Amino acid sequence: MQSSTSIPSDHAVKQGNWFTRYPLVAYFGLAFVFTWLFFGPISLGQNGLGLLPYHLSDGVVFLFYMIATFGPLSAALVVTRMNGGRLRDVLRPIVQWRVNIVWYLIAIFSSLIIWLIAYAIPLNGLPFVLMANNVGMVTGLFVTNVLVGLLLPSLGEEPGWRGFALPRLQEQYHPIVATLILGTLHSLWHLPALAIPNLLGPLTLENVIAFTLTAIAGTFIYVWVYNHSRGSVLPVMVLHAASNAASTSLSKLFLENNVSFDALPISYRWLNVIAFGIAALLIVIVTRGRLGYSSAKS
Repeated sequence: MQSSTSIPSDHAVKQGNWFTRYPLVAYFGLAFVFTWLFFGPISLGQNGLGLLPYHLSDGVVFLFYMIATFGPLSAALVVTRMNGGRLRDVLRPIVQWRVNIVWYLIAIFSSLIIWLIAYAIPLNGLPFVLMANNVGMVTGLFVTNVLVGLLLPSLGEEPGWRGFALPRLQEQYHPIVATLILGTLHSLWHLPALAIPNLLGPLTLENVIAFTLTAIAGTFIYVWVYNHSRGSVLPVMVLHAASNAASTSLSKLFLENNVSFDALPISYRWLNVIAFGIAALLIVIVTRGRLGYSSAKS
């Protein structure tokens, strides 16, 4: 389905400032700078890699994290404004909620289902048993994290990644190529967070590679949902929040029931790569590579 959102005039303008000539480069550059500027002090200090001698309090870490999360949205706002667009061009898709309910359901449950199936196969169905025995705990935790996740990190990220960058990428490239570009850059944007043990760390080669591959595969789901959302960013915000909530809820479920990831036949990181890789492949096959996008250029 073709997105009904019209892209601001930066594509039509051939002369002007650097932001006008290279809006995507400007966007990704600013998204990285705005975020890494605040993640850097956490990652480099004793809270992260320990390269610098200071230790930040939990309050400061949370403040820096909250500001850093809004890097993609800030970048989209700046580049849009520098190209003569209006701030509401970036913000309006957030409140466009009239999307087929099927896509909201996919946004809410897809990641949870993928993880449950992925871990149930090597663990002989144990995750489903644990879910059935802890419905109240999992439901409460999942719903709470989805609601919180709509603000942090969804609001700060999705209007930039999917609302600003994705339509422009798909105008220039085939949807699969656009998805690979966006997924790669989005995953690399997380590098400072991978340096923080209590966030996405530890910063090891295996973790970086597995995280990057999982993020790229997951991006196919985001692009698929966005392309069926009539230009709305809200469903992918829900998807982002629900994906994080699913990961948190299942980790808590395993912890509360003394189930170790060591019981898996392979590292859980590579299990995630396989699970989301299969999901991405199925989407590509079902959509014949278009990921729900319709354009003469694709």
